[in-house]
Amino acid sequence: MEEIKQETGKQEVKKTGGWKVHLPLICSALFLSFTVCFYAPVEMFLINRRDFGFGLLSFLWMPVLFAIAVCVICVGIGLLLRKNHKLEVIFTGLLFAAGISIYVQANFLNMGVGTINGKEIDWAGYRPKMLVHLLIFLVIFAVITAFFVIKGGIAEKIALYGSVLLILMQSVALVSLLIPAINEGNSISGKTAVFTGDGLYEIGDHENIIVFILDSYDSDYFKKILAEEPEFTEELPGFTFFSNHSGTNYETQYGIVPLVTGHIYRNEESSTAAWLDTISADRMFYDELLDAGYDLGIYCSHIELIPERIKAKSIDFKTVDLKFKSNFTMFKHLYRMVACKYMPDIVKPYIWLHGLEFENLTYAEETDSIFTCDNAEFLSNLEAQGVSVTPGTKAYRLIHLNGAHAPFDLDADGNPTEGTYDESNIGRGALRMAEKYLDEMKKQGVYDNSTIIITADHGNEVYDGELANPVFLIKPAGVSEGFTVNDAPVWPLDFAPTVAQMAGSANYSDYGTSVFDVKEGQERERFIYSYVYGNVHKNVCLHQHGIRNLIEYKVPSDAADPMRYELTGREFLPTGEVIDHFPYCETCKNHVERDTSTGYVTWVHTAAEDHPLMCDCESWW
Repeated sequence: MEEIKQETGKQEVKKTGGWKVHLPLICSALFLSFTVCFYAPVEMFLINRRDFGFGLLSFLWMPVLFAIAVCVICVGIGLLLRKNHKLEVIFTGLLFAAGISIYVQANFLNMGVGTINGKEIDWAGYRPKMLVHLLIFLVIFAVITAFFVIKGGIAEKIALYGSVLLILMQSVALVSLLIPAINEGNSISGKTAVFTGDGLYEIGDHENIIVFILDSYDSDYFKKILAEEPEFTEELPGFTFFSNHSGTNYETQYGIVPLVTGHIYRNEESSTAAWLDTISADRMFYDELLDAGYDLGIYCSHIELIPERIKAKSIDFKTVDLKFKSNFTMFKHLYRMVACKYMPDIVKPYIWLHGLEFENLTYAEETDSIFTCDNAEFLSNLEAQGVSVTPGTKAYRLIHLNGAHAPFDLDADGNPTEGTYDESNIGRGALRMAEKYLDEMKKQGVYDNSTIIITADHGNEVYDGELANPVFLIKPAGVSEGFTVNDAPVWPLDFAPTVAQMAGSANYSDYGTSVFDVKEGQERERFIYSYVYGNVHKNVCLHQHGIRNLIEYKVPSDAADPMRYELTGREFLPTGEVIDHFPYCETCKNHVERDTSTGYVTWVHTAAEDHPLMCDCESWW
């Protein structure tokens, strides 16, 4: 296709193949730009789509244009070198080497430091692995580049076919992620269903039910406050602290479900949306609230976990056309997120996200505000607006805030501050943030006749021997003095019947057991579900679309006793299938499921090679 002749020590090219001569260059540039600029952000969004408050079509133009621009620039530079074909080959090698090195980094060299959730990471402890991974990255890059220098013709063919193959592979992966996202609708559409925040600071003049879900607020935080400062209870007159409250999961997407549906989601159907449609076909505790004349105000960024017919009844529900306040800021955060997975580990301490960067990025012309869980925004709006009362009405307000979740942006008085980890400040600060709302209720004279619940979707993150039980405090309407500690074994499935009872429903027991009907010392079945497989990065397989496998544990009568948690042997796969956990877990084979040094049940498992979810792909952040 081409002839090369030597003249004055330089190589010149006599082209006989036209543009086809440059196909290796074009495909290598396309592979690099497609992988980094288009595939990476779209893949990471689709896998973690439940953590974003906007749809794919809201920003898809950014990776499309960025990928095209990078590809055009790379091809343009390569074509400028066409008069010296050797230089064009080397430049093609650099592009292909960069693409392969980044591909390997993203899929095989990630350190597994955990989810981007704002918690501090001991980067120094990962330094040796960072250096090893950097060396591998550089060796791959250098070897491929050297191969192009030495074996130009063969290397070009490898780049041509290799680039096309990897682009096709990644395209198939994107399609597999798009299918469930399309079925969910809200993850794709430019039109996005949101809770606006309307009515958040407006309540009725009697029998209000106000629920604060303070993310990650552990029961131990409050127990520590009581131990260090017993007089703190004076700030919570009329409340009962249920000290033996257990959680159901350690992640919001599962842990909050009982609080917004009255059910535990165990992957029973093909998607969360299908499951929500099924359970909401029957009466729910919300129906008791609506029948009793409550207006519903649901304030939660996980709108996809609320049944369609229920969120349609919420006073702040709207479908809007989301736009970004700053396209540059969105672009910057989007590709910082990409870098957290696709760039060499050595740079990650300098670019790592807190996990809240995508909050408050959007606006809609159809509404003045869009609700986010941001503590500072909640406090700012509360200070500006206060709490107003509409005579003759009663309100149900469920308010999900970041609370005690990293990056810990509240001081001990509940004021916004730079995040610093301190359990005492986390506990005091998150509660006092909620108390500022309660203080406004007192000013309006509606505190005494309102029911107030302060709880959490889950406690602090779990590790071996360290439990994570969410706090549960409740003040019934008509009670405004004293403080009580109740050791009854309660759990999140008791929330829905308790709310229905507080709303005056005679049928509240249809939804379960109210916390006030559980006796101290009573034996009850309670379960909690973990998903931690240490060798599969939480076992979030690319082909499972972000739905976790769930390993079931039985909670003991004392939820704070780590010695008595037990594995039930049941494991719920993302497909809905229930398998026997023990044969598929290297850690638990032969029913050896406890740490011999501590006696604690293990929370971090090693999946066996024949586990149904084992996969070569890697799909977490």
